[in-house]
Amino acid sequence: KDGPLTPDPLPLGVLMFSNDSSWCDISAAVLMGMDTGKLPLLQAAKAFSSEREIAIYLNDKVVAISDLKNIAIEAVMPSGWVNYKESNK
Repeated sequence: KDGPLTPDPLPLGVLMFSNDSSWCDISAAVLMGMDTGKLPLLQAAKAFSSEREIAIYLNDKVVAISDLKNIAIEAVMPSGWVNYKESNK
């Protein structure tokens, strides 16, 4: 379906929670195969949060945000969002 109002669920198999909503959004975008560098709102969030220390846990291990790309799924983007996908997907 053409989200965001009628999205299809994605079988990510993750439970996400955070004390920093910007990094939760950035992580979710990476898991959906989006290029966060192309999304101005997420770029601003990174800049705002850049001085904070963050920890991302995946299967009980601390990982880098880039490691989430290894478990990202191929999300079907609505027509207005296709230009925000990772170019190698």
